[in-house]
Amino acid sequence: MGVSVSLQFALLARELVSRLVLVAPGLPDHEWSEEVERFGRAEEEALEAGDLERATELNLRTWVDGPTRSPGEVDPAVRRRVHDMQLRAFRTQVAAERPTEFNRLVLDFLAESD
Repeated sequence: MGVSVSLQFALLARELVSRLVLVAPGLPDHEWSEEVERFGRAEEEALEAGDLERATELNLRTWVDGPTRSPGEVDPAVRRRVHDMQLRAFRTQVAAERPTEFNRLVLDFLAESD
């Protein structure tokens, strides 16, 4: 959600921001494919069950392997690094006991960009 926070900050404090580079911003209200929706539901179920390894593997299959490759077709070093990074992120999230809801400061990005 870092891109979303950065974008909201830039819109609310324009005088403090001269440039932004947004990488894969995932804007709110985007309509995802059924495949990505299934991933989201499965990831949420794994996280609710406390199965961080399963949630991590789901992330790898979706975002690293992609829809057309098997795990064996991806550089094992890349998979391992992303695995470690994602698992650490999940562990940090669980340890912080953060709420799963994300409240936007800017409700309509397009209206605020004028």
